[in-house]
Amino acid sequence: MPYFRVGPDDWWDENPASPGHNRHVVSAYSPGGHSKYLYVAGVAYSHAVVINYNTGPVVKGAGSGFVVHVSSGYRTVGRVVINCGCSTRSCAGSHRVTVR
Repeated sequence: MPYFRVGPDDWWDENPASPGHNRHVVSAYSPGGHSKYLYVAGVAYSHAVVINYNTGPVVKGAGSGFVVHVSSGYRTVGRVVINCGCSTRSCAGSHRVTVR
């Protein structure tokens, strides 16, 4: 599965008015809306897999940001989470890895 290491310009675009809506975007600035700044998203996004929902073509208003991610130990709403021990890579260390 292809992956990339998240850097300081990585966002998940959740702005329905943006041309990059519901996609990974590399930008020095937020795409707006409720976009997720992946670089500081914390342990929950240390590993994440995009669920192929509303990804091609993207329909504005049909939802965005559907991912499987690591449990942070807190309840989530509308998210699919796994325990870190279930992932194929260790959660230890300082590298944040997002799988897409």
